[in-house]
Amino acid sequence: MPRLGSGYAELPVPGPGALVNGLRIGSLVELLSGEAGQQELNGRLGQLVSYEEQVGLFRVCLVDGSIRQVAAEQVRTLEDFRRPGLGGGAESFDLLVGPRHRQDVLAEEMGACLLEKGFCVLKVCQKQEDVDRAVSSVRHLGATGKLQRLSEELEEGYLGLGARARVAWMDGRPLDRTLQANDDFMSTIAALLQPYCLDVLGKVVDSRTPALVSLSLDNEGDSEFPPEAADDAALGTFLSTWRRSQLRILHFMGPGTAKVTLDSKDDRDYGVDESKVNCVPCKVDSVEISATPNTLVVFRTGIFDLQCLTEEDTLCLSTSVLEHVDELALSGDEVGDLDWLRCIEGPDGPDGEAVNVVNLSTRLMAKWDEPEAYRAGLFGGCDASIEIPLTRWDVHAYYNPDLALLGPSQTATMHQSYVEGIELFDNKYFEIHNNEAKTMDPMQRHVLEVGAQNLFKLGIDKKFSNRNPHHAGVSVGLDKDDWDLIPKPPELQGGVNVQAIIANRFSFTFNLRGPNFVADTACSASLTATHLGKLMLQDRTVDKLEFHIAIGIHQCLAPHAFIGASQSHMLSPLGRCLTFNSSASGYARGDGCSGLTLKWGHLPDERDAVWRASMVGQNGKSATLTAPNGLSQEDVIWRACREAKISPSTSCVWSCHGTGTSLGDPIEVGAVRKIMSKSERSTALLLVTNKTHTGHLEGGAAMTSLLAAAFQVKQACAIPIIHFRQLNPHLEHSNFDAQITNELTSYNYSQGHVHVSSFGFGGTNAHAIFWGENVYDAPNVRELFQKRLQRMSPPEVRVNGSDVWLWEWDGPDKDIIAGDKYTIEMNPEDPPNASQRWFKEECGAAPDDGLGDKYYITGPFNEWDIEVMEDGLVTGLRTITVTVPYSGAVEFRFLKNGREDEIIYPESDKCSRRLMPILGPAKHDGGREQHTWLAEGIPGSQMNISFFICRGKRSITWCAEIYERLFKAHARMAQSGQHEVIWGIGEVRWRTTRVTLRHPAILVPVKVELLPDGTFQVGPSGEPPSLFWGALREASVLAVLAFQDIEAELQSGGQSAGGATPSGSPAAVTARQSLLQAIATQLHPRCTVVVAGTAALMPLAAHRGRAGASVAPTDPQIVDSSVLFCRKLDASQAPRTDLLRMRRALLARGTLPPGPAHFVRWPSSEILSSGEGTASSSSSASSSSRSKISQVLPLPSNAEQKAIVEAVFANPAVLV
Repeated sequence: MPRLGSGYAELPVPGPGALVNGLRIGSLVELLSGEAGQQELNGRLGQLVSYEEQVGLFRVCLVDGSIRQVAAEQVRTLEDFRRPGLGGGAESFDLLVGPRHRQDVLAEEMGACLLEKGFCVLKVCQKQEDVDRAVSSVRHLGATGKLQRLSEELEEGYLGLGARARVAWMDGRPLDRTLQANDDFMSTIAALLQPYCLDVLGKVVDSRTPALVSLSLDNEGDSEFPPEAADDAALGTFLSTWRRSQLRILHFMGPGTAKVTLDSKDDRDYGVDESKVNCVPCKVDSVEISATPNTLVVFRTGIFDLQCLTEEDTLCLSTSVLEHVDELALSGDEVGDLDWLRCIEGPDGPDGEAVNVVNLSTRLMAKWDEPEAYRAGLFGGCDASIEIPLTRWDVHAYYNPDLALLGPSQTATMHQSYVEGIELFDNKYFEIHNNEAKTMDPMQRHVLEVGAQNLFKLGIDKKFSNRNPHHAGVSVGLDKDDWDLIPKPPELQGGVNVQAIIANRFSFTFNLRGPNFVADTACSASLTATHLGKLMLQDRTVDKLEFHIAIGIHQCLAPHAFIGASQSHMLSPLGRCLTFNSSASGYARGDGCSGLTLKWGHLPDERDAVWRASMVGQNGKSATLTAPNGLSQEDVIWRACREAKISPSTSCVWSCHGTGTSLGDPIEVGAVRKIMSKSERSTALLLVTNKTHTGHLEGGAAMTSLLAAAFQVKQACAIPIIHFRQLNPHLEHSNFDAQITNELTSYNYSQGHVHVSSFGFGGTNAHAIFWGENVYDAPNVRELFQKRLQRMSPPEVRVNGSDVWLWEWDGPDKDIIAGDKYTIEMNPEDPPNASQRWFKEECGAAPDDGLGDKYYITGPFNEWDIEVMEDGLVTGLRTITVTVPYSGAVEFRFLKNGREDEIIYPESDKCSRRLMPILGPAKHDGGREQHTWLAEGIPGSQMNISFFICRGKRSITWCAEIYERLFKAHARMAQSGQHEVIWGIGEVRWRTTRVTLRHPAILVPVKVELLPDGTFQVGPSGEPPSLFWGALREASVLAVLAFQDIEAELQSGGQSAGGATPSGSPAAVTARQSLLQAIATQLHPRCTVVVAGTAALMPLAAHRGRAGASVAPTDPQIVDSSVLFCRKLDASQAPRTDLLRMRRALLARGTLPPGPAHFVRWPSSEILSSGEGTASSSSSASSSSRSKISQVLPLPSNAEQKAIVEAVFANPAVLV
């Protein structure tokens, strides 16, 4: 639980519940006056928090949070503690919440108060200085105008009758740490009460309202701060909350005292559930509560009305605990035409026909051989750079990491982004002869592979294109070709390998008859080639192209360009593009090929994005030939914006050229800043680049950026940049609203613009603008409807007086039942915040408990006959007990009312999972009506199958009947009051022993009795014995008897108190065997008994001759003992760990001789684990032998498992 106010100091032990000098730590006590100066403590109440033994003083926490040290004679428990509503006065209370309270006790007590009285009053121990600070902070809010009056219609509904206050909602805003702590405590109270609400209130609660902070007003303040006017939104929110409210929690913090009155709703003729009001046994008609500082009141809103009056400043924190309400769901597709709701967020797209990007293709690094793989790599922040492989060239022969000593034929980098398998080519698909394919430039192959993807997505393959020519254009952007620079064997030389053929061969191969060209403008080549193709596609008069395929390509096949760029200090020594980072030192080279298809028209269902505009320009006369020119970059961007007919402020994402050079990045961002500073933006511009992922593909780089732009508009997001740690100090973007993001970021529009810049190092600048809609996360019709509904104001509320029960509104009914159907009207002419209008079309029927239906079970176990199931103790529960067949599996399904056309069955066949969805009743369901459940058990044993169905809720379970018997035996023993019984699984405690149960078990005490003939009688320690043996005697169970281990003392040969006989003596052995024989004969013959620990229960000699003497629990020579009854192992389902222990025991014993009982020794720790209170020990020889067995025995095989279980069950063994 969150701590109240400022932290308390750590309090010393003893903990809550400890008894010191007759006083229990954590209890409510009253202080008496003692020494001089402590008279003010007389009669004050507090919580006993600790006892300091050194000084002999108790520490008591008072209601004001102060800790006082008092002597024992100054503390007494309350003898006549009267609670409010039960004889107590106005200042009485039910519970004191202090530093030693326990949440489970607090929850139980509050639940009992709400059940018996309908309300609960708590006092909270909170420091006065914390309260004063919280009051001061709220007064400061009022002085600064941050507190407001509620409307006249709502004030008393929120605060209580007669209350006047200025308020503020604690809906995430930080006010004061004490207020926050108290708000957290109210959440804790709601959480603690939630499990009790169904029983106490008859409702399920699942939420609470934000806390309302209120500072009371006097008459003068009431006139100074008049109430505000109410609107439908405020009224609708209040009414919705008021209808769902089940509990109100009010925390009065002071400094004044509030007079709270809870008036019963008995005298009201409407709006009262009399069944709930009358079931409160200790309800009073009216109760007055003096809410002094640190008073907390919780009451049921269905039982009481609240009245709250204050005469001085009082700070109060209040909240409501709300009933769970099932959400209304759209039925079918009856939502009408909502296309007018689509894409209403973000800048509008172009009107009419435009250039569209209709498909994409890639053959890139990192095995991004599909556009979807490339998108995943970008969105996931994947770095595709690797060390240059030997299949390209030996980088280590040229690499020198020291730039100062870089030789003329050396490179400073050894990384690039790399396309695998670039030497592989399927020439048969393209109908190219082998000899010709050997001499082809790899760029021609690469372009054919990528372009073929674009055509295939248009429905064009090689065979189709041979017969059907297309008037389509092709352009390829590149800037260099390494193929002519590398040495080649004679068989690879020759061929037509000029750059123009790279594009020409593609049109030749696929029979394309439109314009075809290669563009080389260095780094902007791909965007330039696509821009020129766009211009050709826009000609719809003379030369109408069907489509245009634009491809960008670059290959790094030789070391020459690496050496030259390193000599010019253009390459990053790290082999990465550190765009926008302070350590940017150049770019990383990469190779790859990608492309897109442009198509003219209005193609909303076919396009990936709209190519809205593009422009290409040149630096002209500049500082140097290769120096970037910010003014030229700015000019080409402005011309692109004018072509698109948009303002720069409508841009959502800006994909920068961003190669990672210390000079180029600041110049580019500076040009963007100048453009964006011309107009105000509503959202921040997201600056990104894909080169941190892919490296710089030089002539093919712009195409990878264009594909990334299409991905971003399709998902309305910005890709993350990577390797971004510290902003480049030369990069100034603080004067315009922009953000460099290293996370995948949404721009919160359903449609938007993405800009792409690409600048050639020779001065050719290009810029393109994409527009698109969110395709991946596009809302469907239902989502559009729900989103619009959330934006609308709550239904109109018509206030009829001060009683909320008489108010009317245009919303759904207070209590919605299954089958209710409403219609909501939405019109395009209505504003987004128009009030909702609900019209009830159909009324649902009250939920059917199904009491009139009978359910039958059928399956192979009863030869598909039907057997009726009996009604259980709970409404809707049907049960039946069946005998497990020889196969060990019960296969079944249900029939409603015994009808073959109303089958109830699981979702999957042979289902062994109890939580599998239940289907039916149905006659035909595509074969699924033949599905059955499959429950496994011991052949011949009894199995209980239960089926619950009530009010639409269904569940199924099954278990062996032994568990039912154990549970019933446990209940009978517990009801007798004579047994200390534990039922559970896992770690449980019994007296001083902590035991880990691996199976559900009953833990009960036993009695060991020495008979006159020297044998032992074992039975329950209480009467009558039938409760103990009668319920378990016929069960086939695994019984484990746990005794205190005193084997070491007996094996040492010494005599214990009373002259005990050593355990190795004949008398001890006889007595031990007699005891175990008695245990075995009293249980069922098929019951396997496992005794954990050693056989020595008591010093045997001390009891020789005491015929018939019962061993009393108080006898100091008798050890504590108990019995655990667990399930018997099944040969088909036995856990391997249990079988391993059996195998060890059998091997340690050798063979099992015939007889009613056999004895095998194994460590007790392997059966159960014990905690404090068990003095477990053993001899070193025994431990050594056991360790040796553990080391040499492997896990048994499946065949061995079955043999072990069958051997044990054939000869029930007592394992000691």
